[in-house]
Amino acid sequence: MIAHEADDSLLVVVRPGHEISMRVASEPFEDLRLLLTARARHTGQAIRVGFVSPWFLAGPLTLAGSYADLQNPMGVTAGSDRGFAPGRVSLDGSLVPVSRAGVVIRPVPWAQAFAWRTDTLTIGAAVRGAVEFGGTSARLELVGTSSRPFPFDEPDPRDRRWFDVREPSQSVAHAMGRLVASGRSLRLSLGATASLPRLTMPGVLVASAAEFRPTRRWTLSGAAALATPDFVDPRGRRPNDSGRWSAAVSYDGSRFGAAAGHERGYTAPDGAYPAVGFTPSLVLERSRLSSRVSAQPVPSGPGLRSVAAEGRYDALTRDWRLRAQCRLVGPGERVELLPAMTVRSDRTVVSRLRSVGTIDGAIMDRLVPGASLQLSFVGEHERRPERPGELSSSVELSFRVAR
Repeated sequence: MIAHEADDSLLVVVRPGHEISMRVASEPFEDLRLLLTARARHTGQAIRVGFVSPWFLAGPLTLAGSYADLQNPMGVTAGSDRGFAPGRVSLDGSLVPVSRAGVVIRPVPWAQAFAWRTDTLTIGAAVRGAVEFGGTSARLELVGTSSRPFPFDEPDPRDRRWFDVREPSQSVAHAMGRLVASGRSLRLSLGATASLPRLTMPGVLVASAAEFRPTRRWTLSGAAALATPDFVDPRGRRPNDSGRWSAAVSYDGSRFGAAAGHERGYTAPDGAYPAVGFTPSLVLERSRLSSRVSAQPVPSGPGLRSVAAEGRYDALTRDWRLRAQCRLVGPGERVELLPAMTVRSDRTVVSRLRSVGTIDGAIMDRLVPGASLQLSFVGEHERRPERPGELSSSVELSFRVAR
């Protein structure tokens, strides 16, 4: 699936003394979208060009679903849609695109081929099929890739001991399969990925996710992943965790929301590498609790539009973090204030204020029809116990023109 938005627009953002960024998006024909982003600063300039059609995409790319899983194999967590979403590649339209650029060819709706480059060159293809019966559906997706790092000076991995930590210097192939089943209130996902390095032992990673909605407001979710010690990602690197699991519960009301989750990460013990296969015992490396509460006092119009607080606590290190923020909207929604404060266990306090003012309507239409001018100010004060407080600020001037 190739995702894009159909509109023509011009966005220019100026940060005085820092940089100038510009993004131009155009759709000259119904099924063709063009994108240009440019950025100039004192350290240099960068220009990115991209275009997308129903069967072809080229330019800076963002990944979602199973493609994102290949880049970050242990990235699936409870409450995330990544474990259920099909592989998707989109044109990156951000003002500062990611370093990934490539092409995608989609000759038929159920298959596509792709190639992209970061610090490695990845080439692959994917096929998928889906069936529906009654209120239940199932989807199977198969992905195969081959990744080759760009050469740089380093010792040959074959000169090291067999179980030394390996650097991303070898080409590696991946084969991934994922089955997703969905019902009226339940979604299940089960997937497996095999890594086949050129110089070292192959590895396997299995991952699963589940989501249950007993009512429209409540959601119970869980996710788990386990990898053999020799599993590597497309860069040839082992994931930070050899295993992990997470569980979460959330409530999303019209004016109130809350969520709580627990996540644990494990690593393989010393001496696990001589064994081929899954390690029978793992060492607990991380145990993290998280929570979120949000309210919407004023659904629309001026006033206190939203209030939110979130917390995180690591049971092993005893580190914690609390963050509170709100959104204040002025009359006509032309002025917006977003204050926030973060407190950490090391007694670091970060206060942040973002204010946004927008001018549009008849005033801007006299200059350019459909244009708007936005002025943003961000001020941040950080106070640490070992040094005096530091204050930083930035100003952005954004000019938009949309068809």
